Amino acid sequence: MAVDGAFEGQTVAVLHFYTAGFDFSLPKKALAEKGFSVYRWMNAAPDPKELKEALDKSCQLWIISDQRQHLNEEHLKIIKKFGVCFLVIFFGHF
Repeated sequence: MAVDGAFEGQTVAVLHFYTAGFDFSLPKKALAEKGFSVYRWMNAAPDPKELKEALDKSCQLWIISDQRQHLNEEHLKIIKKFGVCFLVIFFGHF
């Protein structure tokens, strides 16, 4: 495990689509302790241009999703080009 502050200046982008009972304050606090800042969008994807601008400044992308489709083809092209660290977490009933 990295020491506190080890990732100072690094950013994690989070597409947070599943929010029912999910307290993001805990992971946000843990990320901050390690030095990460966070871009976060809740319940809906940002405009593709905004997503690209955020990913250009990010080292990781997290998608916390439910069973609905939130991303369009333009979002997916941007995410595929990003391709550094990609984490998908699914919650809810399928």
